[in-house]
Amino acid sequence: SPPQDWTPYVNRVMDSADGGPPDVVASVMSGTRFNTAFYTALRQAGFKGMITDATSYDPKAIADPQSRAALEGVYPNTTFSPFESSNPQVAAMKADIQKVGGANATLSSYTAGGYWSADIFMEILKKTGKDLTRDSFLKAANGFSYGNPGFGQIAYPHNQTHHNGCGALLQVRSGRFTVAQPLKCFPPVPAQ
Repeated sequence: SPPQDWTPYVNRVMDSADGGPPDVVASVMSGTRFNTAFYTALRQAGFKGMITDATSYDPKAIADPQSRAALEGVYPNTTFSPFESSNPQVAAMKADIQKVGGANATLSSYTAGGYWSADIFMEILKKTGKDLTRDSFLKAANGFSYGNPGFGQIAYPHNQTHHNGCGALLQVRSGRFTVAQPLKCFPPVPAQ
């Protein structure tokens, strides 16, 4: 459960940049309860910088009035083109999901992750061909690459153990997710 008192954490942040607050706080905590309490405490302490995380892009988070208020102005990030984008592949994904789940189907990062995983799996099956065996599937998968502007790009076997380098940035504005930076993919950074 979240700490009852965020003061020690907030104090560390507020003097972490040469005795003052940083320009950006990137939260790596998972869970809206943790982040919203931390963000509220940061703002109460006078933090004016950018706040970002990889877990707040969730319609349930902004459905709750208290969480929605705490997330106002926050920049959630995703590894795919968000549902709020005008991307044609995302429009097709939404239509597919709503065809199965109805007009009120939940459009979340979990939904997108499942959708793109299934799409990738189906493409690997096509590449495998009619003689499907474990070995033929693994052979097809290990030489497989996939990409589209809604998902980004992957190439196996490299992306079995490495991030695909793609990301999009949203911002919560007036209690809604808005696209701040569309999906963009970057080349891998060599390890040093």
